[in-house]
Amino acid sequence: MKKHTLSPVLHILIVLVAFVGLMDASFITYEKLAGVTPSCLPGFSCADVLSSSWAYLFGIPLAVYGVLFYYTTLVFGLMRIFSVQTFRIPVLKKELQVKNVQHFLAIFGFGFSLYLLTIMGVILQAWCFFCLVSAICCIVLFLLNMWDWCLEKRA
Repeated sequence: MKKHTLSPVLHILIVLVAFVGLMDASFITYEKLAGVTPSCLPGFSCADVLSSSWAYLFGIPLAVYGVLFYYTTLVFGLMRIFSVQTFRIPVLKKELQVKNVQHFLAIFGFGFSLYLLTIMGVILQAWCFFCLVSAICCIVLFLLNMWDWCLEKRA
């Protein structure tokens, strides 16, 4: 299959956006684990959002899951940059396509971000700046991955 000339640029952009998301989620995680609510920009209610019951899943702050998500997305983006096509999961005895996992992560992140945006806007009626940065990262990752997917289908 022929590789589109724009693909390497998209892969680099995916890694950069994943890095921004990783830094954002890491900052929130650090603050949460230190027992501090990050100070927010005027007009935002970070404390209300980050201290709500919606900010935890199984007793773990969502930001921790965000760190894992962005780190994984970053690794798969780097794998694409270095032309790694597949990887093996020994426990499952399966070989997976790197691009398929990367696209799945982007779709999952997009959907989960829409869910969290709905929680903030409808249920909490409060907005967290750092959470919005994360949501924007997920939306951009989704768009970049879908663009990449479309280019692959055309090739």
